[in-house]
Amino acid sequence: MPDNTRRSSWLPLLLAILAVPAIVAGVATWVEHKGIEDTLAPMAQQALADKGFPGAKVDFNGVDATIEGVPSDQASEASAKSAVEGIHGVGDARFSGTAGTPPALPSPPAPEAKPLQANISGNTITLTGTVGDEATKGLIVKGVTDRAAGKQVVDQLTVTPGAPLPNGVTLTGTAASEQEKAGMRQQVEQAVPGVKVDNQLTVAGGGGTGKNALQQQINALLAGAPIAFQPNSPQLTPAGTQTVNRVADLLRGGAQDAKVEVQGHVARTPGNDIDPQALSDQRAQTVQAQLVQAGIGADRITARGFGDTKPVESNNPAANRRVEIVVA
Repeated sequence: MPDNTRRSSWLPLLLAILAVPAIVAGVATWVEHKGIEDTLAPMAQQALADKGFPGAKVDFNGVDATIEGVPSDQASEASAKSAVEGIHGVGDARFSGTAGTPPALPSPPAPEAKPLQANISGNTITLTGTVGDEATKGLIVKGVTDRAAGKQVVDQLTVTPGAPLPNGVTLTGTAASEQEKAGMRQQVEQAVPGVKVDNQLTVAGGGGTGKNALQQQINALLAGAPIAFQPNSPQLTPAGTQTVNRVADLLRGGAQDAKVEVQGHVARTPGNDIDPQALSDQRAQTVQAQLVQAGIGADRITARGFGDTKPVESNNPAANRRVEIVVA
């Protein structure tokens, strides 16, 4: 047999001989890892149970662990990770699946639909309220302007993306006569068929509005356009000044024997160094002064601050930061 044939027949045998150590080493490594995993897994399982996670599972890849079934809050994950990595021989412990992901926050409640406010004072119609986009706002302002019979339309509408469509229109302020009052309602109903109209207009010179009706008008006005101040200050914002002036319009058209108490409230805010009682007093007095400046007799107005002692919603600082006007 030629030498080259003999060499060829030995080649596979040589390769097999050379491969045996590698195969043996691989098998030994697999056996070693499997033994480590089988040793560490029950120890880690017990450690998790001792920490209060009896339903948790742990798998090993060599000395590295993957944990499942632990609550996803930071404290639970830290406790589980510490328990497993504290076992001698364990490398890194990680979480699988959705563990480690913060729980989804509940969806905020859908915003509540509220009516638009249209206040008529002299030759001016002031619009307030909230709409969902600029296009809706433009349509409303144009629709009112087209039917305003020459009155100036002041746009104070607020755009909040996602806000629902207004669920009606509240008319406040004064009308020259009963006919004009009824006509304004009719114009709104014709412009928006099916709309709910709350006609709180008072007739100038018609003897005024009763105290209960006056209180309702003021409440409706403040619901749509709260009296706003600069942050942590008794100074009114421009929008807040306009609202106070509109309250003065209602007082002029309402019962002339009606008196009002301006009540200031502030939100309870941890860590705020401002004296809530002093700030609520100052804000009430600011509104009182603005009403007097707008022509309401000083003898008809008192001011009183309540600090943060009368929250209307325990977890809503914005709702608790307010000025109320109470008719007496």
